[in-house]
Amino acid sequence: MYVYEVNITIESELENKYYKWLKVHVEHMLEFKGFLFAEIFKNDQILVRYMLDSEQSYKDYINNQAHKMRGEVPPEFIGQFEITRKDYQLP
Repeated sequence: MYVYEVNITIESELENKYYKWLKVHVEHMLEFKGFLFAEIFKNDQILVRYMLDSEQSYKDYINNQAHKMRGEVPPEFIGQFEITRKDYQLP
């Protein structure tokens, strides 16, 4: 099992609207080959944890789909958030 995590910090006044958009975005992500499921956590930040079947599926996503998906952020959110990402293999 392979994990891809996205940590998002967004301006508080936009958080609820962003969260609604994010839920739809995550559903689209789960259509990609190898994406099994995702969890969304909200605290000080928003964390999306995607579970994939393999590192190769993650690499395929990064090489072929990531640029397009990252470009789908609505213009109203551009410049209003910070994102960090990490990926790792579960033991």
